[in-house]
Amino acid sequence: TDRLRTSTLPSVTLTGLGSRPVYATLRDISRHGAGVAHRGRLDVPVGTSVRLEIHRPGSEQRDLLAAQVRWSRFAGVNTYLGLHFDSPLPSHHPLLAMGAGPDGATPGS
Repeated sequence: TDRLRTSTLPSVTLTGLGSRPVYATLRDISRHGAGVAHRGRLDVPVGTSVRLEIHRPGSEQRDLLAAQVRWSRFAGVNTYLGLHFDSPLPSHHPLLAMGAGPDGATPGS
């Protein structure tokens, strides 16, 4: 896929997972979805609707996106969530230009 691992890890605020916001880190992103990591355990059913507020590093700009949880996994001290956006991002969206990880690789390659 065209999923890129982010080189600077933007913070994400997730709402829709209960009465309080959940804070996470954006791990990767594509036009159709994103992976986030939350320090701690979250029990999130697949199909849960969430809203992401992505805080771009070094900027006051924030992106608000609606998504559904596709998968959830707890490993070590983190919960990892795979999210599918309700509407794809445009191919020229600035979040997609944040770049790949240090080795230039995308996950799964």
